[in-house]
Amino acid sequence: MIKAVIFDIDDTLISHTLAIKQGSKDFYGEFIAEKGITLSEFQEIWKEEHDKYVEQYLKKEITFQEQRILRLKGVFSRFGENISSAEAKEYFNYYLSAYENNWTLFSDVCLDLLNEYLLGIISDGDSDQQRQKLKNKGIIDYFNTVVISGDLGISKPDKRIYKKCLNDLDINSYEALYIGDNYKKDFIGAISSGLYGALIDRKADKKIEYVENGFIINSLEVIPEIIKEINTNKDVG
Repeated sequence: MIKAVIFDIDDTLISHTLAIKQGSKDFYGEFIAEKGITLSEFQEIWKEEHDKYVEQYLKKEITFQEQRILRLKGVFSRFGENISSAEAKEYFNYYLSAYENNWTLFSDVCLDLLNEYLLGIISDGDSDQQRQKLKNKGIIDYFNTVVISGDLGISKPDKRIYKKCLNDLDINSYEALYIGDNYKKDFIGAISSGLYGALIDRKADKKIEYVENGFIINSLEVIPEIIKEINTNKDVG
């Protein structure tokens, strides 16, 4: 019997990829367009530098602030420019403002439909920033616990981060459904930790697709439906 629903944040509840795209677009228009590179080419560079240094941060190889500076240094090095750490910080702050201004709550977020369940968050990232997203969109008070990798020094799919959330909620793993957008970190990570897993893919054709050990869904609005399926069909999962 499901007692708790646990969510990822980025690209599950709140648009992260779109905010990055818009933030990098604004940055391109202000600082890069004159360098003779197209927006799409620049956004590919931006994504490569983002992914490279965020992954290093999640592995605890660099700090959250260091990854910000290194990302901007990496971007400008692609144009043969060696900027200082102070300059990188200034550039990043411009981007950060645009990124934050484009945080958007997905229209299918339906937390009011889940008021009979405990609600939790498991998210990778910086604690302050991830919590700020929830506060900014007015949903943080819905959650009984918010577990962020930056607080623990471990990230998904490490089983310990799921265990921390389960302990906070005082439930067993088989009493929880976890929803996220990343196949390896969210879907497989949750299932490997004993939770039910649902992969949110808003581009999927089917409303609900039943797969081994979980579900693929194209809208968060179907969560009550899959909970009902889990609770009435012991063979699911």
